[in-house]
Amino acid sequence: MSANSNWPSFIKLREVLSNFFLDSEPAFVGEGHLTQWPRDEVANVVLFGDGLIALGSVLNWPSTKRYRLWALSTANACLIERTFDLPPQSVGVVPRYRLFPREKPEVQFDLTKQDFSLIVASRASEAKNFETTLKVMAAIQRSSRHKITCYVCGPMQEYDLNTQVRPMVDQIQWVTRPQILGDLGQNWFQFPFENPVLINLSTFIGEDFGVSVAQAQVGGWPLIVTKWGAHKDLLGRNLIFINPVLVLEDRVEDIVEQILSTGETSAPILTQSNSPKTFNFELLKQKAVGARPKLMQLLRYFQNSKIKLDPENAVFKLLTST
Repeated sequence: MSANSNWPSFIKLREVLSNFFLDSEPAFVGEGHLTQWPRDEVANVVLFGDGLIALGSVLNWPSTKRYRLWALSTANACLIERTFDLPPQSVGVVPRYRLFPREKPEVQFDLTKQDFSLIVASRASEAKNFETTLKVMAAIQRSSRHKITCYVCGPMQEYDLNTQVRPMVDQIQWVTRPQILGDLGQNWFQFPFENPVLINLSTFIGEDFGVSVAQAQVGGWPLIVTKWGAHKDLLGRNLIFINPVLVLEDRVEDIVEQILSTGETSAPILTQSNSPKTFNFELLKQKAVGARPKLMQLLRYFQNSKIKLDPENAVFKLLTST
């Protein structure tokens, strides 16, 4: 999720989530954002982005209500449960393919045998491994005998376009320089890309959904993604999963080798419930107090994208495990 609730990705996600919760308007908690609490006695609470951290402030929630907690991915739900010592499968997961159902058949093609467009559409930040992604895109160009047209679109969150992004692009060896389109808004995917393939190498601790990834799958696009966080919930026959350790270590050539050898395309096994447990306020308050030491450790990763999770870290293992 984006770090700004006014960005197109959050606006689109809030729209489709409202359609999922037909019986009542959910409360959205995360990234400093909180909608008005619904009048219902039992409130559906969608925790997005840093909603895990925001749940630590449950003491400020209405004490007369009961709560059902929802996450946007299996990995995020498990992280919430382990951080707050909640029972397994007590946090619900909103089914991503109910929110963004496929509208077109999956496009099947061999990246080594034809021309295609390679697109990065996530926000430009260190947590999303933006610079490594650019290096990988350029290396794919250099390794292919076919025409690979690269595009950069999405919000420039941490980098200035002219003083940082363009110089970053200049330092990389390209066959053909990428087209920098910037933020195209909610309907970015309608740009006339030819044979589009989306690449997303994020290892952001808050990678809990991925709206651009969902929108690309609606159109049947092939995807190149890290096997990380919400990406582990992706289903399809045109997916290439990349080992996140390779990305964190900036092992560009190894990443490209994994991509061009088709990588891992096996579908994950999903076990998380979409019927969450109902919690009363006092229990959540108690759990939040007990979770404070863990939350303080996690907060540094949310606040500073330059800090990377160590592969031996328990949270890293949770976000990458199947």
